[in-house]
Amino acid sequence: MAPGANGLSLAACGAAGYETGAGQTERCHYPAFTATRRPQTSPPNDGDSGPRGSAYVYFSTFGRSLPRKVGAALLADPQLRGSLICTDDTTCCPDGVTSMITDWREHAVRSRSRELHHLEQMPSSFTWRLNSIGRSAERSLADARLANAALREAGIAQQLPEGTFRALVRVADELRTRSAEQVA
Repeated sequence: MAPGANGLSLAACGAAGYETGAGQTERCHYPAFTATRRPQTSPPNDGDSGPRGSAYVYFSTFGRSLPRKVGAALLADPQLRGSLICTDDTTCCPDGVTSMITDWREHAVRSRSRELHHLEQMPSSFTWRLNSIGRSAERSLADARLANAALREAGIAQQLPEGTFRALVRVADELRTRSAEQVA
């Protein structure tokens, strides 16, 4: 099992699946983890009477979930919206942005499953899959740059790790090149 942020890349290299929470290879201080996710009472003015916990919106483009506030800010940006919105309106997000934000758990599970299924449908060639991962990382890097600019403009401190996507492009290309050299 591979961790969630790089899970799809490692699955392309042969990992049997990936974990998206605290698992065997991740460290977690459970008392602190549960304290940060304890349901909080809603403010009286927001129209929601029930308790709420931490909500995250999964973005396939970035291979990660982001806090709902960050996700909403990114989806509100007209330059980013088209590349970040879930386009599976038949089984996942029939209402687009609204479904992604309100049905965030279901969206995350369906999106990750769809990504793994897409990877599984590719030819079993190691280099084919690595090429796909590398090109996706290039698109993710471009979108992360735009997203970070939009987040700064919205006054949100959280930034996406552009260096991670840049490194993923280099590693995928290097592994693909080495694999091709070993065959020849």
